[in-house]
Amino acid sequence: MDNKIVFFFGAGAEYGENSFGLPSGGEYTLKTMQQKNAKLYTELKKFYNNRVRNAYVEKYQNSFLFEKGSHTFREIIYRAASECAKEVDTNQNLKPYKKFIDLVKEHHVFEDNGDKSAQKEKWAAIIEEAKNVYDLLIKDYESNNSKPESKPNDDSEKEKSKDFKDYLMFYGAVEKDFSAIVDPNRVGLTQFWRVINYYWSAFFTILQPMCEEFSWYRFDDDPRHFYENTLNDLPKVIDEIYSNYDFSSKDDKNGNYYKKLSEKYPESTAITTNYTPFIEHYFGHDKSIYLAGKLSEFEYPQELCVKDIRNSKIENDRFVFPFLMTQAPVKPIIVPSQIREYGKALDRLQNAETLIIIGYSLGQADNHINAMLREYVLENKKVIYCYYTEKDVDSDAEEIEKVKNCLKLPNTLSSIIAVSNRGNAKELLVKLENILHEKDG
Repeated sequence: MDNKIVFFFGAGAEYGENSFGLPSGGEYTLKTMQQKNAKLYTELKKFYNNRVRNAYVEKYQNSFLFEKGSHTFREIIYRAASECAKEVDTNQNLKPYKKFIDLVKEHHVFEDNGDKSAQKEKWAAIIEEAKNVYDLLIKDYESNNSKPESKPNDDSEKEKSKDFKDYLMFYGAVEKDFSAIVDPNRVGLTQFWRVINYYWSAFFTILQPMCEEFSWYRFDDDPRHFYENTLNDLPKVIDEIYSNYDFSSKDDKNGNYYKKLSEKYPESTAITTNYTPFIEHYFGHDKSIYLAGKLSEFEYPQELCVKDIRNSKIENDRFVFPFLMTQAPVKPIIVPSQIREYGKALDRLQNAETLIIIGYSLGQADNHINAMLREYVLENKKVIYCYYTEKDVDSDAEEIEKVKNCLKLPNTLSSIIAVSNRGNAKELLVKLENILHEKDG
């Protein structure tokens, strides 16, 4: 029965030209965490001009999470270098970072033998070389994201070696600044503004490709115009996205995942970590559950509330910022509406017989969600994990093993099915129908 099916959608369900054209994980990380968006900060300073003239926060700062000389950045690349140290002599992709990796290896040696003087000297060298690593990473990301995404043509590309950026773990990078939102003047303006600016970068990274669908969107070779126009009338822009987005342009013969699945299973429920209005459009408001916030939701920290700004007005003296639960393993609980959404998700999962996961990688940054899914699976309920691949697949065993590892499940569990998918919603629907029909039969 349709009402016994729950779909869980991650960012992969909206990525690429065949879907909604939103950025990939790598591009999203680049724009939100690794690029200082000076043009956006210029417009945010104007936006907050009147909003900072109160007791809550004294002034705007263009602080950035990963400044070249920041302790946070050095900490993250230090961990990455430690992780990939064993491969530096065999992996050609790591060669540009060899000097830094070798410095970190040597620093570990001095830590182990307790040589404080040598540690201090090596750390000074690490700080200096970190600046070069920063430049290499930005250059690497920009180069990779300026090219069309390549597709593997043969088996020789199956085992591609990792790059240095693949070892970067941003755990703790954002979370440590969350507390500054409570009292920025006392905790620290730098900490406060780098997390607020980060939220805005995430917001615009998702919003901008959606706005490109509209005739009124103009980039004019200068993104400041887009930022300025959007910030000047946020409720109107957001309402336009939710009310007048041309969904028909995404409904080709193969359809998108949301359209195909909601039409076939109209009584099913959709849970998502995405921020966009897409699942709500296709599945309906009552059958859509958002676990990570929405583009239309903004936090009012001085009022301890989150508001949907559609069809409303944001007064010039009200301090607001996007309410998005972004890439951080520890997510803050801000308002009751969050708890209610998670309550709805748990209730739907409790009453479901089949959970179908699409575009969600089960990454550790969302372990709070993975714990929910684990509880569901341990009740001996069916999970269909849909994974993207361009290769011909002989066996799904590896992906099933991945699901078990990510959800910390026993190897003996047999209720997980993995389904390969090439990004074609129509083909995936046929596969799912066959599995569900076989199950019902």
